[in-house]
Amino acid sequence: MWWTTPALLTTAGLFRLSQNAAQTTFPLLGRHVLGLSAATVGVLGTLMGVAGVVANLVVGAVLPTHRATNAVAAGSALLVLGVLAFADAGSLAAFAGAAVLLGLAGGATTPSLATEAGRAPGPHRDRALARYTLVLSTSLAVGPLVETALLAASGQNLRFPFLMCAVLGSAGLALGVRRRRPPEWDRPAAPPPGATVPVRSGRRSAPLGPFRLGPGRGLLASPAGRLALTVQLLYAVPFSAVTVFGALVARQDFGLSPAGAQLAFSTFFVASLLGRLGMTLRSPVSAKHGLLLSAALLTIAGVAVLSVASAPALLFLAMVMLGVPHGLTFPLALALAAEAAGPEHLGAANASLFASTNVAAVIAPVVLGAVAGASGYRVMELSVLAPVGLFTAVLVLLVRQARQAATLART
Repeated sequence: MWWTTPALLTTAGLFRLSQNAAQTTFPLLGRHVLGLSAATVGVLGTLMGVAGVVANLVVGAVLPTHRATNAVAAGSALLVLGVLAFADAGSLAAFAGAAVLLGLAGGATTPSLATEAGRAPGPHRDRALARYTLVLSTSLAVGPLVETALLAASGQNLRFPFLMCAVLGSAGLALGVRRRRPPEWDRPAAPPPGATVPVRSGRRSAPLGPFRLGPGRGLLASPAGRLALTVQLLYAVPFSAVTVFGALVARQDFGLSPAGAQLAFSTFFVASLLGRLGMTLRSPVSAKHGLLLSAALLTIAGVAVLSVASAPALLFLAMVMLGVPHGLTFPLALALAAEAAGPEHLGAANASLFASTNVAAVIAPVVLGAVAGASGYRVMELSVLAPVGLFTAVLVLLVRQARQAATLART
């Protein structure tokens, strides 16, 4: 299956909108329709995350980079099955199966979409990745408004948004059903006149594991790859804290209504969208190191404000301060991973990048929830500063090493 660039971006937007709507609505469906406890919903969320990590690793270890669209198609199909299973679920077992399907869909599709977007030739890669992440941010900003309208139109029927997600996911999948010619840079070049064409053996060249991209080449072995992994892990814990506990913090510590909490989330995603729009307009970005350090410092400041403030206005300020790094770090990490891996191993690089982030996303809610239960949300928010500070220190060290290496290379 081949998508044109506009179709691929549309598929990415439809997939992310549907996935996010399902992820944020299934706890309500489980609690209010099936009567599941909050603890059970939390376990289902972890199950979904584990399924996503497994899919990340399988895609990175098995699927060649040039087959990324196959994973996009498979993941889109799994999304449709997952949201339909949620819409029809009448038992805990069916609910758990739907959660696994949704996790597998995200684990297969998201890194593969990034791989396909990052396969553009070098001068165009940063801009292609920035456009891809801009589409994701737009879908996240628009999605809650679409879901609100769907719930209002259906009389607050919690199953109805899942049916609409199935329609949107099917539309995204249909965009790639018609086989299209690959872009110019994907077609093998014709051999020059008189050149000997090598005979290929019957063995297919399989990709290597997600952290082994080739002899001496891997995310952990490459300066750019280490930067990509570090910045993704730096932001993973604050993002989990915001998405999982943000509404509870807004209500308990800032006294906002549920509608006010949703407005705070909208502020976060709009700030992220503006950050990615800026990246798109300025791509290719040459000052990646400076932006990474700025994003890290802004993340620390945002978490600090969230930890000590009590005025609602300061909550919205903190959401802006945390939303901008969310917009910057992801496209920068994707560009650095692409730089580290090269075209041949781009799929494995993206799979390892997403797997590391998803592992953190699986662990963080459990740990943060335990801290909040024992000591309250303020202490939980302060505890987020520990991993952020640690990875910021690592980031500073890696940037310093990269700049020293660049200086030596010029002399």
